Amino acid sequence: GFGLDIVMESGLHPQKVGELVAAARSGVRSGIDLFWSSERTLSDLDRAGLLRDGAWLAPLDLPPDGLMLHGKAARIHDSYLVNVLYNTQKVRADEAPRRYHDLLQPRWQGAIVAPRTPTQMVHLSYVYGEDWATEFAEGLVRQRIAFVPTYPDATNRVASGEYLLGMGQTAEREARRGAPLADAPLDIAIVIPWAMSLMADAEHPAGATLLTYFFTTPEGQQALDQTWAISLAAAPDTSAWRVVQGKQAILIPLDWIEREEPRLRRKFADILGIR
Repeated sequence: GFGLDIVMESGLHPQKVGELVAAARSGVRSGIDLFWSSERTLSDLDRAGLLRDGAWLAPLDLPPDGLMLHGKAARIHDSYLVNVLYNTQKVRADEAPRRYHDLLQPRWQGAIVAPRTPTQMVHLSYVYGEDWATEFAEGLVRQRIAFVPTYPDATNRVASGEYLLGMGQTAEREARRGAPLADAPLDIAIVIPWAMSLMADAEHPAGATLLTYFFTTPEGQQALDQTWAISLAAAPDTSAWRVVQGKQAILIPLDWIEREEPRLRRKFADILGIR
């Protein structure tokens, strides 16, 4: 029954975290109420002391699986950063990969694009083991996989037909706009939960809490799905829910990411030639 002005900033989250940490050391306020990102990114903010404790979420009475970052963040949507999509004008549905290893088939040589990050190989290491992921990464190099700056860049290159397959985003957001894209029917879905945390110096904590609450409700989930084609995987009849139907959904725990990611990122960046 009342208006709420929302200003959203977009950009590369790790870089933004670095800026906020440096600014806080100089006594500069963040100017942000809510930080909306992956649990791993929020963990970096938390270690720097820039997030409120979990007391702000207590009135929302969220279920255990609705809380992230040791209770300091509210799970808002799930992403699939290791998803595989394909161009429906150039690849038939029965030709699309069913397993990640299918990307190493000769037909896909020179036809795969991905964002310039080793994150996907890190996540695959959790699911299949480091040895498998290492062989897979080396196989992608032999496939002459192309790297572009961002996830949307990779999706757009597949939609244009420049590449047949893309690793990264799901297809529905662009497909709704008429892009010839579909998600490959992989046997698993690696779920990356995203959450909202309240900044320690938030100037509008009450409004931030209300917005967070709205996004956790069925109405809020539908609003997110209609606007950006994102939602929780458990939110019925949404794009994220459709991705996991008939698949094994795997969520990578934060403690494993924090323990293994730094080393694995360096390793896979070297293998893939990402600088």
